[in-house]
Amino acid sequence: MFERQIRYPVIAVCCVVLFSGCTKRPIRTELDDQAYKLMQSQSYKAAIECLDLAISQNPEDSRAYSERALAYSYLGQRDKQIADLNKMIELDSNNANLYKERASAYLWTHDYAKAFADIDKAIGINPKLSAAYTLRANVDNWSQKPEDAIKDATKAIELDSKDAEAYCNRAQAHLMLQQPQDAISDSNAALGLNAQNPVAYGTLGTAQISMQVYKDGILNCGKAIQLSPEYAQAYQGRAAGFLKLGQSREAIGDCSRALLYGAQEPSVYVNRALAYLRTGEFKNALADCGSALKLNPKSGAALYVQSMVFEKLGQRAKAKEAKAQATALNFDPSTLL
Repeated sequence: MFERQIRYPVIAVCCVVLFSGCTKRPIRTELDDQAYKLMQSQSYKAAIECLDLAISQNPEDSRAYSERALAYSYLGQRDKQIADLNKMIELDSNNANLYKERASAYLWTHDYAKAFADIDKAIGINPKLSAAYTLRANVDNWSQKPEDAIKDATKAIELDSKDAEAYCNRAQAHLMLQQPQDAISDSNAALGLNAQNPVAYGTLGTAQISMQVYKDGILNCGKAIQLSPEYAQAYQGRAAGFLKLGQSREAIGDCSRALLYGAQEPSVYVNRALAYLRTGEFKNALADCGSALKLNPKSGAALYVQSMVFEKLGQRAKAKEAKAQATALNFDPSTLL
């Protein structure tokens, strides 16, 4: 058994500010070239120091702000990245790409309201900017608005039929709406455009597992992990497949990796608790049920699994109480099958 789970998309956007739309294209300097080489060698801190000097010499060097914003993004310093994008927008307020890139940075900080606002500005400047609709679909998914995500991703695909990320975002929205066949179709479309897309493989694999195509689903989640070893949702999906095949030890390992890489969701703890229950590790199972309930006190799945563990331990009163609480929440035990 395993808990059927809502998929949460992985942010699959990066900051690459384009100068094609800039009205103030700067002349490339020696410091710019030096910083570029440092960026290529992934020496981001050294590149930032170089770009600091370039900006001190020319406070309106938009290219230097762009490259420094990118360096900050690689270091995960979103506030500084956003500050540089703010300066670029101040220098070129009619550049739709800049608003889109700042929206992407806001998405990383989970500031969805500001992300939506910037995407609206980008689309207002350039209604045919397909990447803005793709990004908005991503924000829609993170905001638990899968219906809106489907609309935005579809608009992006209408504008650019080769937008693999738009297909991925629409696939994830279909999965959240428990429409696995549509998720599989869009994932395959994304892979047809980019065969090295970990999000597409992860979504495809998770959808296949939800349709009881376990071996193929596990295989595709594995491909996602090979391409992106810290892709938490791929571990989460594969763990569900292992549970269905009775491979509890493998499920425990994948749930643990999903938690390590950021999937702090009740369903992950519940699935690991189920695996621990099967292996007779009741103390660990109870701990995971507790963690799930701490994240969501109304998790019927966690309460029901907790009742199963108490039953195994012979603590029938506690088992009865936990089961009654799950029933009061209208939890359907068949969702654990």
